[in-house]
Amino acid sequence: MKVIGISGSPRAGGNTDTLLGALLAGVADEGAGTEYVSLRSYAITPCTGCERCRKDLTCTRFFDGMHLLYPKIEEADGLILGTPTYNYNITPEMKAFIDRLYPLLSFRSRTARPVFELFSGSRQKGARLLGGRADKTCRAGICD
Repeated sequence: MKVIGISGSPRAGGNTDTLLGALLAGVADEGAGTEYVSLRSYAITPCTGCERCRKDLTCTRFFDGMHLLYPKIEEADGLILGTPTYNYNITPEMKAFIDRLYPLLSFRSRTARPVFELFSGSRQKGARLLGGRADKTCRAGICD
C-alpha cells in the first residue's frame, strides 16, 4: 500500500507540513509506503473548464507540473491532502490541484453529469474514480 501526502501550503515547514508529516509517519508505522509532495514545488496552471480531458482522459490543454503528479496519483492507494485555510478557503495551489484531478473522474455517459464523490464513503453503481477503487476518507479541519 502507498499513501501520498500532498501539501497545498506555500510556506515550507509551517503547520500544514508539520501535521502532514505526522500523518505520513503514522501511516508508515502501520507498514504502508509514503511519499510527501509539496505543491509549491510544481507549477500547476488552474483549470479553465474546457473539458477536453473528458475526451482525452488527461489534461491536454496544459503541460505542467500536474503531468508529473498524475502517474503518482494513479499508482497511490491513498491520498492525504493538507492545506491551510486562507480567507476561509483552501489555498490557490490546492484549488488548482483538485480542479486538475478532473480527468481522473469517470463519467456514467458522455452526456451525464460527472460523479463527484471524492469525499463519500460509498459509490453509486457505475461510478468510478481512479480505476474503480473504493475510497475511504478521514477528514479533519484545523484552523489557527
